[in-house]
Amino acid sequence: MGTLPDLDTDKVGWIAYWNARDDGDVDPMNAEDVLEEEDIISYELYDNGVILEYEHPAQGGQEHSDDTITVRVKNDGWIVAYVDSYDPDDDPLLITDRNNFEEDVDIYENELALAIESTASNLDQWDSDNFEFTDVGLFNYDYPDVEEYTLLSEQNGSWDSSTHGFLFTENTDIVQSWLSFGAWNTNTGNSRSASIDFDGDEILTAGAVDTEVREHFDANDDLTEDGYEYITDLNSDTSMEMYVRVLVLWNDES
Repeated sequence: MGTLPDLDTDKVGWIAYWNARDDGDVDPMNAEDVLEEEDIISYELYDNGVILEYEHPAQGGQEHSDDTITVRVKNDGWIVAYVDSYDPDDDPLLITDRNNFEEDVDIYENELALAIESTASNLDQWDSDNFEFTDVGLFNYDYPDVEEYTLLSEQNGSWDSSTHGFLFTENTDIVQSWLSFGAWNTNTGNSRSASIDFDGDEILTAGAVDTEVREHFDANDDLTEDGYEYITDLNSDTSMEMYVRVLVLWNDES
């Protein structure tokens, strides 16, 4: 079968990494155990590990991307999950919980970390009490000089047009950012609409036939000196919720 080849980082975008031996107390470690994972699309087995294509995890029962996640598992304990390098206009994949309209979301429980947890749970010595999302490392090879990744989140239930935004402290150098927007209504028989705009340009409108809408876009063009400002508008016969999330890659220039 041969030895697991080195990872070609020139083709990698986001990557998450975790060591099952060091962080999860998994010993002995047999990478082949993870082939029990039901969401595997395909795999390649090696003498010291396995590479598998993992189905992109659904959020709230719905897929929001056709992309797959590649997971590498080695007998030395390392489990890494990554997506290919991509254009900034593409869905950054890292933004998760798109059916969760609460504000208490964080960047640690991201799509790649969830793939690592799901894969590792098939190891014979797996103990969920030994897995912490904060132990999972995160890096983006498309932006190797970025020091910080932050996920900002806001929930809005107002039915009127209102102005919102995120402000940054002085000396914050924004390298790249994406915005994810969603609106949801539980009653499919009622009329509703939702929109968000920057500088008077409407980004998305939910029609009366859509229970839920989601959108993402490169937000850097709408960044001001202090941060982001945008207007949201909800209109519904019944209760409706909206979320706005901004994934920011930044450095501290102080």
